[in-house]
Amino acid sequence: MSAALFLALSLAASGACAAVSWRYPRQVARATSGDARALARSLRALPGEARLPELARRSPPESWEHRLALAVMSAEGPRAKVAAANDLLAEVEQQLDLAAGWPPAAARLSALGAVLLATLSYLAKVGPSVLALVLGAGAASAIASTAAGRAGRAAAERQREAIDALVDAALGPLDRAVGAAPERPRRSRRARS
Repeated sequence: MSAALFLALSLAASGACAAVSWRYPRQVARATSGDARALARSLRALPGEARLPELARRSPPESWEHRLALAVMSAEGPRAKVAAANDLLAEVEQQLDLAAGWPPAAARLSALGAVLLATLSYLAKVGPSVLALVLGAGAASAIASTAAGRAGRAAAERQREAIDALVDAALGPLDRAVGAAPERPRRSRRARS
């Protein structure tokens, strides 16, 4: 095998691993339709009963925010509204975590592929410069994949905070109404004197 083939295989594998890794931060960014934190700030300025209709109006159709507003508005009773919101929160959490394993897997595949191609290059006696380039491409891809994982985790955390702020702004009055009259814990008969 020639040196060009080893270099081409190394660059192709490294590029594919890096490209797959950077899909995770992009997927996290698409979990909501836009700046949920700014939308939450604007909703806080409105009275409680106007927040959900305004959220439905401002958010694009088929977006998570729009579905949240419609699901909560169509639910009967405060507990059903909170349950509908919790279902959609679980859905967006799953979307935020769906591709979280891609960057670490891509980093491992890139490193393993580079070591394998470097070993084959060594056995084919193609020269130390090819070995260095193959290992360098694998290391660069592993570093890029690790950076993509960090960027994705940071973006997911920011998205979670923004979603929490949006849900608190949109459902804050409802959440307080549900929690306003908690059942008092009953004391056992033995505790009564």
